[in-house]
Amino acid sequence: MPAIAGMIDRTGRSLRARPAPTKKITTKNTKNAASCASWLKLNERPRGKRKTQRGTMSKQKLELTWIGKDKQPVLEPRILIEDPEKSYGDKSAENMLIFGDNLLALKALEQDFAGKVKCVFIDPPYNTGSAFTHYDDGLEHSIWLSMMRERMQIIRRLMSNDGSIWITIDDNENHYFKVMMDELFGRQNFITTIIWQKIFTVKNSARHFSDMHDYIVVYAKDASIWQRKLLPRSAKLDNTYTNPDVTIQLKKNIIFKKKFLTRFFVDFSKFG
Repeated sequence: MPAIAGMIDRTGRSLRARPAPTKKITTKNTKNAASCASWLKLNERPRGKRKTQRGTMSKQKLELTWIGKDKQPVLEPRILIEDPEKSYGDKSAENMLIFGDNLLALKALEQDFAGKVKCVFIDPPYNTGSAFTHYDDGLEHSIWLSMMRERMQIIRRLMSNDGSIWITIDDNENHYFKVMMDELFGRQNFITTIIWQKIFTVKNSARHFSDMHDYIVVYAKDASIWQRKLLPRSAKLDNTYTNPDVTIQLKKNIIFKKKFLTRFFVDFSKFG
């Protein structure tokens, strides 16, 4: 039944009701009718769609994408077998020196040490293109990132909530690695980047600048509860300081000149 549109004029008389205008589409055949119906359906603006799209976009986060990022190897559970001939020291100690593929070793450690490791230090290949006997240091960037991502995911599961990880790296992969770690550990859990000097002489053979330092990237599993473990300062270190600790005496002199001024003078007479 069509809708009825009615109205009342200023005198209060009811005007004659007439059917509300409706949009009609006339077609000569069923094929054209189907086309018109499709056109109306495509051009119809659904309510709330824009809001939904904005909500979806707001949930997106910054990430580094490369070829093969989501292709992770299927790792079967592994066990660690002790070699008595190469073991030494206290038998009851939990110290272990593992020989083998580091990815498989990390997977084996996950069974017994998940959530228990407080400190992790790794020295991965810098991917500089140099030739080494025991590992490939010239991988394509995407392959290097995939290998590091697989290991960082397992290491994070091994770490305790108050644990931290320290990674040595150089300029070749540092910035890509930083973005990847922000995705895995959370940007809020980045602690700092430590610079350590590796060369103490200038390279005259350098093409642009003399590369004299590398980095140590530090992340915590939960930066809100992680705390540094500072070492006490030794007597040997105290002896390296030549300037004695002295107390400076301050004298206050107030002078009235249109307004109060406060001046401080340092008394050096007691320092000889």
